[in-house]
Amino acid sequence: MDWKELETKVADIFKLFGYDVTADTKIDAAQTDAIATSHNKFKPRILIECKFHESAGKVGINEVENFKARVLTLRMKGKIDQGYLITNTGFTASAKESLSDAASYVFLMSYDDLLHQMIDVDYYLKNFVERYEKERLQRYVDLRIIDISQLQTLNYNYVIEELMRMEIEFHSTQRFGMFYEDLDIRAYLEKGRPLSARSRRARESIEAWRKAIFEKIDLFSSYISSFTGSDQNVSIVLADFGGGKSTSLEHTMYCLAKAKLENIGNGQQKIPLLLTLKHYNKVPDIDSMLINFFTTEIGYSNINLQVFKRMNELGHFVILLDGFDEMAKLVTPIERKLTFIEICKLVTPNNKVILSSRPGYFPENKEFGELLRKYLPRKKGDGTKKYCGIHVPDNCRIACLQLMDTAKINEYIKKAIDSGDKDKIEGILRHKSVRDLAARPVLLNIISETYDDLKDLPDEEVSLKKLYDIYTSKWINREEDKGLFRVLINADEKLAFIVLLAVQMHEQDSLEVHFSVLDKLIRDRFGIDNQEKVDHFSHDIRTCAFLNRDDQGNYAFIHRSFLEYFVAREFYNFRAPIYGDRFYKLFSDGILSFIDIYDKTFGDIFSSLKEYRLVKNEVVKKQKFEMAANLREAEKDLYGKIQGTWPDFKDIAALNSDYRQKLGEFVIE
Repeated sequence: MDWKELETKVADIFKLFGYDVTADTKIDAAQTDAIATSHNKFKPRILIECKFHESAGKVGINEVENFKARVLTLRMKGKIDQGYLITNTGFTASAKESLSDAASYVFLMSYDDLLHQMIDVDYYLKNFVERYEKERLQRYVDLRIIDISQLQTLNYNYVIEELMRMEIEFHSTQRFGMFYEDLDIRAYLEKGRPLSARSRRARESIEAWRKAIFEKIDLFSSYISSFTGSDQNVSIVLADFGGGKSTSLEHTMYCLAKAKLENIGNGQQKIPLLLTLKHYNKVPDIDSMLINFFTTEIGYSNINLQVFKRMNELGHFVILLDGFDEMAKLVTPIERKLTFIEICKLVTPNNKVILSSRPGYFPENKEFGELLRKYLPRKKGDGTKKYCGIHVPDNCRIACLQLMDTAKINEYIKKAIDSGDKDKIEGILRHKSVRDLAARPVLLNIISETYDDLKDLPDEEVSLKKLYDIYTSKWINREEDKGLFRVLINADEKLAFIVLLAVQMHEQDSLEVHFSVLDKLIRDRFGIDNQEKVDHFSHDIRTCAFLNRDDQGNYAFIHRSFLEYFVAREFYNFRAPIYGDRFYKLFSDGILSFIDIYDKTFGDIFSSLKEYRLVKNEVVKKQKFEMAANLREAEKDLYGKIQGTWPDFKDIAALNSDYRQKLGEFVIE
């Protein structure tokens, strides 16, 4: 800030203490930066002088001696009671020592010292930094994020998809042959031989292609740095389940807290505060949540909210709000609106607010955009811009965290998992379904956190199924622990509904369901007529059941393997099925792989099914359509018999023997 801004902000702070401040005035014929007076006769009359330094220079002994002499003179004349000398930097040691005989009525303060008279957050910041460095820093991976103005629709796989497309197109191009795969550039360089013209063009093409992709993408830390240095004051960070929202905001809090502690005398360095919004459902309003936060986190049992709010208006805070989708007790359209209005009370033209949420909190983007335009505070004259089909205010930016590509996964494994554990963990990650899912930071985090559950198992039991069992169980239980407001759906009921949804999607050969259909399923499943309860159930399922939402309001499992896992799980529990009494659609290889893992008893028959499909594909390729039709009929017949004899393992083994005999009858010439 410049000298004028320093004077203005100092005057604002004294006003918060209940003073009337007259700026740039004369007292006893001498020009003075400000005089602070009060109608309360017990409050002192204060002379205020501000010393501004362009560089890091400190106020010296001569300036302090002159100020002290002037305050003493005015005190003797009965015109003032105290004097405050305030600087944007600090004071030399000799300047402070010279104050000893006047310490009761002359005060030397930096701008930040003055702020600390109002709200002292040093302990809070130091404690957060120490805890984070001890428990989390070494495992943090800086995720990638993309401003959604770069996207047509929300896409958490943008980086992965673009890199895959680049590689596929590169391999298919005839100009460069198989350079990317076969040419070892290092070998050329080590032998001192220059690259051929073709090799140089190929390498340049790859580098240009990657540059074009990553120009649209930031590392999260760079994105936050750009936002805090911009004119915008609201950033909304979107990610689905396990996408790294809380982890990224915690690291942001750490960086901002450390920067503030290293720049105590810099009034421009904002104070970061991290609020977890799931606590909102325990209090009546945002003011009560703030009081609870200051009491439990910062140690202020009698915080003056008006002081905090005024400081917030002046722009002294960066407020990080984690988990907007977890605020409401009963999630209905009116509750979404009311909670958003509460959040907007923390937004001012001068501060910074970073808000994280799952997009699935809103059934449709339209509702989200309308709330932003109607209730988000903004400066007069600000317009709107279009993000993924919705118009939002100019002072707001929205960004989408990206799932981890191979490079980020490998970085995470190195940081999160001890070297002694890596072989077993990497063995799990080699399975394609898990490798795809590992792009979500939460999976690798859960693997490392649940290693105690895996490490004592024989290698053959550390399986895909075992990992999903632990994964889903921990997730459902973790959601239950988030608060008593979720009692409308307990863990068992939620799991039952997830399985119902997965099986129905499988039977209908669909990977998604519209939110209106989801509401109908909830009504039918739980026998609910009350719309408010339906909305709450629907919210709990949408945001806490491995689902994500697209821009049209369609919900799908965060990864296809979840659908396959739940269908296989239900098939395995066929003795007491949740969904009907039959499966009519044939299982995919993904579902079969889960069932194969469930019990070695079924290994032979499902291996036969896979072999059978290979034979059928070969028959079709050779255009032996009649034979292919016979194969399909035999497969359906076997499928029906498996269901009819379940769960008699002996009969299934006999069926498999018969099946393999039939398979041998189909000889392909």
